[in-house]
Formats: sequence, C-alpha cells, structure tokens
Amino acid sequence: MSLEYISYSENLREELHSKYGIYLPNYQVISHPLEIEPPAELISGVDTYLPNVARIGAFSYSWSRITPNVKSVGRYCSIAGNITFGTQEHPLTSLSTSSFIYENEWMWGAFAKRQHKYHRASLGENVSKYIEIGNDVWIGLNVYIKNGVKLGNGSVVGANAVVTKDVPPYAIVAGNPARIIRYRFSDEIIKQLEEIRWWDYAFTDFSHLDLNNVELFISDFKKLQKSKKIEKYKPISIILR
Repeated sequence: MSLEYISYSENLREELHSKYGIYLPNYQVISHPLEIEPPAELISGVDTYLPNVARIGAFSYSWSRITPNVKSVGRYCSIAGNITFGTQEHPLTSLSTSSFIYENEWMWGAFAKRQHKYHRASLGENVSKYIEIGNDVWIGLNVYIKNGVKLGNGSVVGANAVVTKDVPPYAIVAGNPARIIRYRFSDEIIKQLEEIRWWDYAFTDFSHLDLNNVELFISDFKKLQKSKKIEKYKPISIILR
C-alpha cells in the first residue's frame, strides 16, 4: 500500500477535494494522524484528539462525525446522520464508576496535580474497546453502536437501532436492542460475495455488469477476475497530520 503524508491545514481542504476526492468540513482539526483512502466524503468530520483514529476506506461517506473509538470504516459504507459511536464506558467492577478511575490528565487528574498529590488512573474494563465497520455497510439515522461492536461486510443497521452485539455479514438488524430481522441473501450467496470481495475493486470496473441480479453478477465478476481483466483498486492512502 502506498502512503502520502500531508500536513493538514484549512487551506488544503479544496485541494484534497479536487485532487483526491476527499471531503472534510471547514472546521476539521487534525490533532493526530488520520488515514483516508480516497475518494471519501466525511461531511461531519473526524475527531482526532486521540492517536487511535479510524482508517477510512474508499467510496465511503458519513453524515455523522467519526469518533476515536471507531477503529476502521471499510469501503463503500453509507453512514447516515446522528450516529453515536459508543460513549466513554465507565468500569463496573472497580471501586467507583467515576472518571477519576480511568483518566490521568483531563478532569480530576488535573485536580490531583494542583494538589501535588499522586494519582494513577487505570482504564478498567470495556473502556478501550473499538468499533469496526466492514465493507458495504449501511447505517441508518439515529443509531447507537456500543464500543467493541463489529459490523460485518454488507450488514444493514435500521434507523434508531441500539447495537450492543456484533452484526454478522449481510445481516439486517433493527430495534432496541438490535436483533437480526433477516439476511440480505442466502448463505450460499453471502459465502460467494465474501469470496470475491468485490469491494476491493473500483465500481467503475464492474458497473457495466448486472448489479440487480446478484447471482448473475457473481458469475460474471468471477469471469473478470479469472481473465485478469480487472485489477484491485489500490489508491495512494492519504495520511493527514
């Protein structure tokens, strides 16, 4: 994978959009490195105040702000607005659920410093689990996704869902808590989609195929792969810092 490092500034926004197809809002601040595989549209931006910011895959867009507890967003993802990607989870088995248990600097750690007192925070349980979003994932409006959840390739999360567990590939989930309503395709079709990994390619190389007949698409796509008439999309990933 090729990488290009760019020192981000507000003046680069237009160039990122015109040259690479990367959209960031005009209030974006880069505090720690952020990896984006172009093109990608991050309409509400990304929080980069922690060093574990997501890797954003190509052909994905998000109307919600991507927060540091999101480890990765795959390719071809469609993320609606007002999504809550987990929240700071407080430890349940430690002495207290107060944030002094797990933070050293921001709130009560600063108090300890002013008092010239020793303070050692411990992360406790469930505090540093990350969300992982696969490829071709669609997340509806007003969804809450718990820390540590993995959304499988091709999965769909219905509006207003509260997702507390991993979502299998191509499952459609909804409700509070979210439950599997059905799967988009049969087990055999899902298996083949996972095998061909169409998301590794640019849509411009296969959009001439029948996209509404999935079985036919799989057959024709395999022929393209076998004949080597199609190559994986390998753009230069942009590291903003």
